[in-house]
Amino acid sequence: MVREKVVAFEESGTVSISLAQDLIRSSTFWVDHRQGIIHPEPGWADRLEKGCHGWEVRFGANKFLVQRAILLSKEAILDEIDRCIKLSEALDTKLLFRRLITSVRRSVADYSDTIFDYYTGGADRKEKSKEFYTDEAFASSECLRFLDTKRFGVTPPSKDCWKGYMKFGVHAIKVETFVQRILELTR
Repeated sequence: MVREKVVAFEESGTVSISLAQDLIRSSTFWVDHRQGIIHPEPGWADRLEKGCHGWEVRFGANKFLVQRAILLSKEAILDEIDRCIKLSEALDTKLLFRRLITSVRRSVADYSDTIFDYYTGGADRKEKSKEFYTDEAFASSECLRFLDTKRFGVTPPSKDCWKGYMKFGVHAIKVETFVQRILELTR
């Protein structure tokens, strides 16, 4: 990963519209097509708006906060790079991928601009009842298990089952595709 490319995600306090459009173009799908097919919807990139959380796309009552997802991803990537340098370790790509899933799932707001703690749209009932985060996100204690916010900040690693479609009615963001595109842009 090239640190300079990650830092360039944000210039002068904002994310470029071209970066936000690129990510939406590659990761937006029509998932409940009446013929049962999953159809890419790159045209949603033209529907980006500047809202109170930066670049966003409105899907019905909810909004995907593209700029927030990019900035949380940037923070997670830089955290992992810095940690690896400090500890002279190789980058744990699986852990980073899982942190980026969290970055995307923590970037959805409702109609009143209230950000969901973790958006579970698109998951079946069984997945929604599972915990969001991996065991790596928890620190052991004799009495309690708690999120290790000192280690992961607001982006603890998600479980792999959350890399699928994040649905908004009949449209969705494919989390895995969004994350893979972010990682491609860092090389």
